[in-house]
Amino acid sequence: MRCARRASGKRVFATKLKLEILVWVNHMKAEGATEAHCGRLLGLTPCYFTAWRHAKLDDATPTEFPLVVRVEPLTRELVPIEVPPSIELTAGVVLVTPKGYRVEGLNLEQAFALLQEFV
Repeated sequence: MRCARRASGKRVFATKLKLEILVWVNHMKAEGATEAHCGRLLGLTPCYFTAWRHAKLDDATPTEFPLVVRVEPLTRELVPIEVPPSIELTAGVVLVTPKGYRVEGLNLEQAFALLQEFV
């Protein structure tokens, strides 16, 4: 279901769509998500949900629909980095410029001298 747009560019949500979104948000909150997270997923600010809950909607009977999408929580754990055997590890400092030039194999003294030339 899509929402229409006014001439000003603002979105207009149909009552049925508002109710379906509120049912989904309530389901996600029961799963442990926050309204802010739900808003980010839908591209809406959480104040929409609050306003819709307090508004007198024409059809006050929420519709149930199957939840097909399951959002897995993000993890911020460290993961091991695998270096393919085709990549050679260099000794020393590597400098890469914003334009993509790359200088490898410098010791700290050489790298510092090179950086001073750029400044």
